[in-house]
Amino acid sequence: MPVEFLAIIDDVLLFSYDHSAEQKGYALDMLRFIGDAISKGMDGDIVGLITGVQRSICRWISDADCVLSEDEHLGVVSSVQLISDLRSHLSLGHIYLFCHSRKVGGR
Repeated sequence: MPVEFLAIIDDVLLFSYDHSAEQKGYALDMLRFIGDAISKGMDGDIVGLITGVQRSICRWISDADCVLSEDEHLGVVSSVQLISDLRSHLSLGHIYLFCHSRKVGGR
């Protein structure tokens, strides 16, 4: 996916985190779609996808403001499944690139 498109998705997911139930519902659907794309993608595609939406994924998974119910939070974590998918699909080199690609929370 183009970097610009992923940046828009990342911004929308960040914006939707602490907004209305309707926006949160759309964001949760988008996160499920991202989780599906991660599980079906090839090594290089997965790294690009996760890196493109890294800030928002981290924000939703951490749920620092506690805006998600326990079931919603579990749904986010299980739909994205970053750790298990990264370990099963990527080499250590890809994981290193992801972890050091940029600081979470800034561009």
